[in-house]
Amino acid sequence: MRNAINKKHYFTSFKLCVSDYFLFFGFLFFIPFAAFSWKFMVTSNPSLIFFNDQMIITCFTITAICLGFYFFFEAKQKRLKNEWFLWLFVFFTISSLVSVLIQPTNSIVHVTVKKIEELNKKIYPGIEIGDIITVTTHISSTHRLFFACSSILIPSIIFIILFILPKRINSIKFIVVITVIVSVFIICLTFYSYIFEFNKYRPFLKNMIAGNVEGMYAYAMTSFLVQRVPYGACLMMGLMFFLVSNSITKKWYWLLGVGYCFINMLFTWNKTGLAITFFILNIYVVINLIFTFKKNIKRNVIITIIYLLLLVGFASIILIALLSKGDILGSLYNLLSSFTEKKSILSRTYIWANIRQRLQGGWLIIGRGYGMHNYVLYPMNLVNGDDVCPSHSSYYAVLGAGGLIQLIGYLAMIIFYVFIFIKCIEKDKVLSFSLALPVFSFFLYSFTEGVNYLVITFMLPTILYYNLIKKQQENNV
Repeated sequence: MRNAINKKHYFTSFKLCVSDYFLFFGFLFFIPFAAFSWKFMVTSNPSLIFFNDQMIITCFTITAICLGFYFFFEAKQKRLKNEWFLWLFVFFTISSLVSVLIQPTNSIVHVTVKKIEELNKKIYPGIEIGDIITVTTHISSTHRLFFACSSILIPSIIFIILFILPKRINSIKFIVVITVIVSVFIICLTFYSYIFEFNKYRPFLKNMIAGNVEGMYAYAMTSFLVQRVPYGACLMMGLMFFLVSNSITKKWYWLLGVGYCFINMLFTWNKTGLAITFFILNIYVVINLIFTFKKNIKRNVIITIIYLLLLVGFASIILIALLSKGDILGSLYNLLSSFTEKKSILSRTYIWANIRQRLQGGWLIIGRGYGMHNYVLYPMNLVNGDDVCPSHSSYYAVLGAGGLIQLIGYLAMIIFYVFIFIKCIEKDKVLSFSLALPVFSFFLYSFTEGVNYLVITFMLPTILYYNLIKKQQENNV
């Protein structure tokens, strides 16, 4: 009976208003833009667009009408107050559109060859280090229209997650409902990989046992997300939501989801994600042991001893592997040393240099536009052998797309998050730290990967908790 009440409470803690239905219906027409935007972020392949101008205009018009009805009903019910966040949303939406519309039709850039791999040998026969390659990119009107529409997607998601959702949710336990939805997404990702990438698992494991990192890259899982890094990032997202639900409900079965996501992350060989996840899991254990030690001393003493033994054992194996480099632990040494390989770091510095080159002059202020930034960056990256176009840094991604205007807004949002986190700590330290761990993990992850959209998503649990604290304080007055 109690479980039934709890489950009902999870789902009834979310209140829908009339305006929300228009918002949801409008975003249904934006789903194709979101899907193709994801494709462009990974490959920037123009052949992926099959929309014509009429289809884009129709989808955009329907979405705009739905958003208009949303704001009308919100204003009618006096829920749409004159708040600073609303005006920031309008400002960043307009700046995103402007930065796309003012871009030149033909982009001509010069890229210096700093490394030579098989990929750029095929594209540029006879290429030599030090050569300067001229890259020309043409932007058609259809592409421009597509990018103009999709450029308002990220500000809209920020607006919904930080401004609308917290006001509709009346209990922190609604995060459990979100975790269930994320679980379904994770299951779809992994089962797709199990079915369509079944032949890759065995050779991946063979290469892992042999310590052949290049072989692991060749057979790394991608699911339906085109590339292994986004797949690993989504698994990391699921893992963090399982941790948050475990902290909220104190139910052990959420930890099974944590283990499931981590095991599947290994098959993506997303090294940054794996390292940060391992670090966050240890912090989660330590935080819970420290803040709950007095509540159950005997249990926590046993857990602490087991945890320390496992930690010492793991550290000993790594130390032996790094020192010996022998046949027995040679494969482990190769795997560990790949986490600090210079090749990966250098490739990112080349990409960041390309972004800085495109932001010379006034473009540094307003950026090159969402979508167009990646569209032109892709052929520039190909010169030095990188066959994907992400900026490999959330901060460079925001800077490249929206310039200093949007980067300052992005950093201000992080500062705002730190402020509300401090307020939440005053209420409940254990819960606040648990809710903040996902944001902290993606804050670290965002230095080397363009995952700014996921950082925004992970702010929701803490912002929701802060909103509930404010509601409680207002009711007590």
